[in-house]
Amino acid sequence: MVVDLTNQAEAFPSRYWQEGRVAHWQSINAEAPHRECKVKPTACTYCFMACTRQSQVAGGRHKDLRIDVPEYETIYAFGGLNLVEDIREIAYLNDLCDRLGLDTMTAGNVTAFAVEAYRRGRIDFQIDYGQVDRIAKLIQLIAAREGIGDLLAEGVREAARRLDLEEVSIQVKGLEPSRLRSPHPAGHGPGLRRG
Repeated sequence: MVVDLTNQAEAFPSRYWQEGRVAHWQSINAEAPHRECKVKPTACTYCFMACTRQSQVAGGRHKDLRIDVPEYETIYAFGGLNLVEDIREIAYLNDLCDRLGLDTMTAGNVTAFAVEAYRRGRIDFQIDYGQVDRIAKLIQLIAAREGIGDLLAEGVREAARRLDLEEVSIQVKGLEPSRLRSPHPAGHGPGLRRG
């Protein structure tokens, strides 16, 4: 539900914090997994809430991938900041990060920052918004600390400092924000904080 609300309020972090809404919100919101996956509510032992939603991708190139439905922060990080338009692809990137031991919010922020760095000619790793396979490759390089991944593994603050891109980097005390507190879509000012 948060994707719908923040997108309507023009506060959904997108295009590496440059915009506040996406046209593809219905393909990544809370209803999207129910259309594209087989979803089953599950509960932790002795819990009656059953708030976890295990899913199995029903079709496409990631058919049969099993993962908990991506949470809002993962959806905004890949579906908003990186403009990935398919919940199944977001689930794939979520699974890749989980398998490599990477936080999805940080990974999504860093890969979207890398798009901006490439567009400004500061890195030679070719990547653009919505390119799932290039985003996945960059995540693998970050986890292995290979090539440009070695620098990006340090996070947005350090990468921005070393690439002289501090004016476009979005971070608070070295941490990539999970969402905006204020409705300002550009992400400027004291309204940013993690949590």
